[in-house]
Amino acid sequence: MSSRITRAPDLVNQIGDGLLNYLAETQHYRLSFVQAEESEKKLDVFTDSSFATSSGRSHGCAAVFWGSSPISWRPARQQLVTLSTAESELLEAVEGAILGLSTQGLWEGFKFCLKKKEAELKELQRYYASQYFASAYRAVRGRNKQPCAKDLSIKYLDGKRSICSPIAGA
Repeated sequence: MSSRITRAPDLVNQIGDGLLNYLAETQHYRLSFVQAEESEKKLDVFTDSSFATSSGRSHGCAAVFWGSSPISWRPARQQLVTLSTAESELLEAVEGAILGLSTQGLWEGFKFCLKKKEAELKELQRYYASQYFASAYRAVRGRNKQPCAKDLSIKYLDGKRSICSPIAGA
């Protein structure tokens, strides 16, 4: 549109109106990362390349999918000048393997962090549940010398102390 603004402004206005109408009609469309129940959840990498016949650098693309959801995509010119379509495809397959392994490492890191947080939350729940039952037992026995569970609060730790330090005795 910008290249035709001075030569054909009426055409640019028509194209702009059509674009705005399309955006208005599709404003409630959203990307959804929903995994179908029956499909297998695994990391897949797809690659493709476009061979440059005029001794230039070829273009390639690699996409990483988790099940049926795209999670990473890399289009770029290839770093080397290739002499055939097969060489261009091979170079892009190597780039796709690197992107897939990098994404897998990042994905495993996310899963490790989530498992660690889940373990910390379970430990915290066990700690507060034991405090609640201990104070309830003391209240029934008439020796309520510690605060009740409703007086317990979860506070933010600034990273200088471990969240498990009151539990593990560290």
